[in-house]
Amino acid sequence: MTPHVMKRDGCKVPFKSERIQEAILRAAKAAGVDDADYCATVADVVSSQMNERSQVDINEIQTAIENQLMAGPYKQLARAYIEYRHDRDVQREKRGRLNQEIRGLVEQTNSALLNENANKDSKVIPTQRDLLAGIVAKHYARQHLLPRDVVSAHERGEIHY
Repeated sequence: MTPHVMKRDGCKVPFKSERIQEAILRAAKAAGVDDADYCATVADVVSSQMNERSQVDINEIQTAIENQLMAGPYKQLARAYIEYRHDRDVQREKRGRLNQEIRGLVEQTNSALLNENANKDSKVIPTQRDLLAGIVAKHYARQHLLPRDVVSAHERGEIHY
């Protein structure tokens, strides 16, 4: 039975062990480690751990890889993998909805947000503070408080919260 991976966006995809090996090989190349056999061994160990389960979270896979690499002889490879994951997380966060909305407020490019209330000047700092609080509260509610179907209905314009 092939386990399914729960991705960050909530969708499920079949587990592919070759993706683990590719990620480790990229980190090895960045770290200057030329030991493809070791990379394959780490990938096999992590894959066998994941194959014991029906569903795994992407973060669990990454943690298992990090643990295996840190236990191995190439500490610079472990460091390169962890730094690569961190950089990817930062880039993903920058592309996220929360950062885009904040950037739209700060850079004064989100006209829907800036014109939300005609009685308030969106260039005034206290108004920006209120708008920023609204952005953060809305994001938090979407991510942590509201059921997914309610969020989807809101985004389709069927309801407003």
